[in-house]
Amino acid sequence: AIAGVLGDAELELAAIAGRASTRVGLGDWSGAAADAALVPTGFVHRARTSAIELSQYNRIYWGNAKQPLRLHTVWSTFYEGYFAETQDPRTPWTTDPEFPTGRNGNPWLVQTKHAERGSPINLVTGREMRLIEAEALLRGGDAAGALAIVNALRAEAGVGPREAATLDEAWVALKRERGIELWLEGRRLWDLHRWIADGTPGAVEDMTGRSTCFPVGRTEVDANPNVDRR
Repeated sequence: AIAGVLGDAELELAAIAGRASTRVGLGDWSGAAADAALVPTGFVHRARTSAIELSQYNRIYWGNAKQPLRLHTVWSTFYEGYFAETQDPRTPWTTDPEFPTGRNGNPWLVQTKHAERGSPINLVTGREMRLIEAEALLRGGDAAGALAIVNALRAEAGVGPREAATLDEAWVALKRERGIELWLEGRRLWDLHRWIADGTPGAVEDMTGRSTCFPVGRTEVDANPNVDRR
């Protein structure tokens, strides 16, 4: 509403897309799909970072920078083999002969999606909106419609289509595609949490014995009388 009054079309689309993502988290799939349909596929709204102030660095890049940290590696993840096989531009990584291992001694496969301290980070995109629409279709049992959306995004990225003979396989395709499209944007843990909570088919990560959410911080517990202190 505020963006409309200001005449700021980009901000209005960002707000609609953000509401679509929020409605996904709330399980409001009709509302999420309706909002998503209003956002063009090519739309992108990013969080700005800065290469000047440490507190404003792109933290994904900085935690993975050659100097001083090298704390993040693509090694032994799904994306290691996936990018090596497909060269999907959404999940890029490389190696550095000067530093074959990271600070923890593991092989250092360097993400290059965030290439600088000042690289912006996607908050919402039209491509994410298409995946929201695809998931809404899957939840309604339309595997073919969902897969068509997934494969349209893959074609735009220059990689081959996915196939799915069953609803379960279509769910696997959708879950993988969200991981690829939103890679290193801070979404995966919540996706896994809601999929497990909803009992959706097509498991892609083994979360046995692993937490799918963060506990409420001690500061919030101490400050908020509505939070259980036990």
